[in-house]
Amino acid sequence: MPEERQRDKDNKYNLTEEELEGYMKVVNEHNEKYMDLWKKTPFEERVLFLPHCMRHTAECEAEEYEFGRMCTHCMKCQMGRITTAAEENNIPYYIVPGGSMLLRILNAKDYNVSMGIACPFELAEAMERCTGKGCPMVGVPLVKDGCKETQTDMKKALDMLVVT
Repeated sequence: MPEERQRDKDNKYNLTEEELEGYMKVVNEHNEKYMDLWKKTPFEERVLFLPHCMRHTAECEAEEYEFGRMCTHCMKCQMGRITTAAEENNIPYYIVPGGSMLLRILNAKDYNVSMGIACPFELAEAMERCTGKGCPMVGVPLVKDGCKETQTDMKKALDMLVVT
């Protein structure tokens, strides 16, 4: 079990350099290995997983349901733009609280390939889990963490979402 560390404002993920490099290596390897599959897969056979921590908790209008939350596109956080793009392209999406929900969704639904947005360590873990369930994952890491009102690189996320 990793030792407790004080939050370091200069270390945006609160990871050692080696830990961050290891997680990013997994993310980059999955992106390289599965990007062609993502590109070739019709939009409706893809799935997007978003972390619930991206929403603005106090103002979020997303409604809870059995597979996480459903965005109302209020545009108070980045999820409004991302989920709107997903819907416009018939890409199903899920706003999930963590990895166990991913497995629950993949056990209930049939998708060929997935995309995730999460902090590097959660994204690396999700990539391994989804790939192990037969639904390889590509993804974009968060650029602002903190488990609340996090953010991703919108250009990278939107470009990856609809790439063909």
